[in-house]
Amino acid sequence: MKRKIVTVCLAAVLVIIAVAGASLAYLTDTDERTNTFTVGDVDITLIEQRKGANGLESYGEGSYKLKPGKSNDGNAVSKIVTVKNNGTEDAYVWVELRIPAYLVSNEYKAEPHTNESKNALHWNSYGCFNVEYNSGNYWRLAVSDGIVDADHKVTDANMVAVEDGLWYDYEYVGTEDGGNTVVIRTKMKDVLPAGKTSLPALAQVYMDWRVTKTADGYKLPDGTEIAKDASWKIDVRAYAIQADGINGIDAAIAAFADNGK
Repeated sequence: MKRKIVTVCLAAVLVIIAVAGASLAYLTDTDERTNTFTVGDVDITLIEQRKGANGLESYGEGSYKLKPGKSNDGNAVSKIVTVKNNGTEDAYVWVELRIPAYLVSNEYKAEPHTNESKNALHWNSYGCFNVEYNSGNYWRLAVSDGIVDADHKVTDANMVAVEDGLWYDYEYVGTEDGGNTVVIRTKMKDVLPAGKTSLPALAQVYMDWRVTKTADGYKLPDGTEIAKDASWKIDVRAYAIQADGINGIDAAIAAFADNGK
């Protein structure tokens, strides 16, 4: 019997805007949700929000500028990605980002795929929601964004408790489109119960401070030069498969692949 599976895709478009006479590049961020597939009672929604003046708000159709800098410079674009299980069955879920390969350095593409220092585009999770970092003091951003309160408890009654919803850190999966797209993945360690929303799988993205403007485009931290009209489009995709009969998230991903999706 075919397993019940679902994929949701969210496309976030990042476009460079050249600034005359400046050495900095700027990004405009817009969001478009596309391609929702459902089978049986497995039904998920990929939700993207940002921190607003009065709490979390939908991305909507606005523009969000980003200039080169560091994650703590205030230049990061808030991109709070969660997955809601609308179905009647518990499910294993994971989220993938698809990024133009030139925004990811050769150092990161090489084994062991951990050196992100020369990437042109950086992505941040909430450390407190990662399996690898949950025991450390990484709560500041999650508290500031209103995801958890001062006691580190989730503020949304529909969201899974922190201890039940941890994600593994993003890992390099490989490339697609003839090497032109890099795929990275984060996996929820435990099952997402029916009716519940996951902890955020992503917190923010930002452009590296070493991206500079050239006569014909932009120079990236690893020395790569790209054209002014080069794409900065990022696809965010969520996947789910029924938990019943599957032993763990890695087995879930393998079963999903076996279904030809």
